Amino acid sequence: MLNKKYLFIRTDRIGDFLLSAILIKSIKRSDKNSIITVIASKKNYNYIKKFSFIDEVIEYPTHIFDRFSLYLNFFLKKYYMVAALDGKKRSIYLCIITNSKIKILCTYKKFYKNIFKFFFSKIYLDDESPSKIYEIKDILNNLNYQLIDSDL
Repeated sequence: MLNKKYLFIRTDRIGDFLLSAILIKSIKRSDKNSIITVIASKKNYNYIKKFSFIDEVIEYPTHIFDRFSLYLNFFLKKYYMVAALDGKKRSIYLCIITNSKIKILCTYKKFYKNIFKFFFSKIYLDDESPSKIYEIKDILNNLNYQLIDSDL
């Protein structure tokens, strides 16, 4: 069986990543052979590298040429799932160009839900969910995984 590769884009702050870590940990627990990659902000990079359930952490580049290289690199890669968890345009565009069976966008902008709906398998709008945990459970259910207490 091939390892499923997951890409999570979280280029904001540590507190935001900690919520995402629940989702990522649950996927890793559910699929022991999964390969988890996180694209992180400079602020998060060193912190995220310490998590044992994450296989690779890539720092989102600040220089324009390095960004172009990153986008080109991910255009050529294939993932089972990509998720723009920070809802930023740069993350959305990276998800769109990355070859993936499942594409997820978490955002607070209704406008994004309307214009990007054809590019994503599922778009989660913040004000449509009772909580972030509900979103995490829904993402996991769509992957046929379950959230358990030890994931929290």
